[in-house]
Amino acid sequence: MKQLFSTDSRLYKILNTGTILLELNLLVLLGSLPLVTVGASLTAMYTVLFKLRSHELGGLWTTFWQAYRQEWKKTIGLWLLLAASLAALFLAIWWIAVQVKASILVMVPLLLVLAMILLMSGYLFPLSARYEAGIGQTLKNAFTLSLQNVIESIVIFMLTVIITIYVPIFQWKLLFLWVFFGFSLTGYLQCAMLERVFAQY
Repeated sequence: MKQLFSTDSRLYKILNTGTILLELNLLVLLGSLPLVTVGASLTAMYTVLFKLRSHELGGLWTTFWQAYRQEWKKTIGLWLLLAASLAALFLAIWWIAVQVKASILVMVPLLLVLAMILLMSGYLFPLSARYEAGIGQTLKNAFTLSLQNVIESIVIFMLTVIITIYVPIFQWKLLFLWVFFGFSLTGYLQCAMLERVFAQY
């Protein structure tokens, strides 16, 4: 019984990780309340998660808010650029499909650009958390990684879609779990892929 609840036991590590993810998710939601700061909040989340996985995490709250303050200018720019690009593309696709009623072939270039941006988006904030670089270099690195690691990029994107988008919209019974773990659990699972991708460079 003592071994079961010792700090070296598997149960303790699972419970400890779960507690950290719960607190982290609440911090992400709190940090995203002004929607323009979503990027800063996600970057701080990945900073915590990378440190957690490498067993270098000190104070959770201190690490999160320190990363939040350090990166908020750049990541707000990244977030607004990403949001504006996606909004413009969705609007263009809707206009061509509904108003113009053009052939699907006309929309192929826009759909390809949309797919590329969605795959790139999975790297923007993890890169900001891991490396010091400006907006332009971060965009370039995200573009390169998404092209060179297509399978991993798709998995990273699908985790975002399933856990952070599909569950709160279509699985209301799981909404309480999403509030407590949605973003942090998604990021934690993605970090396994991200670390493998980053290790190649």
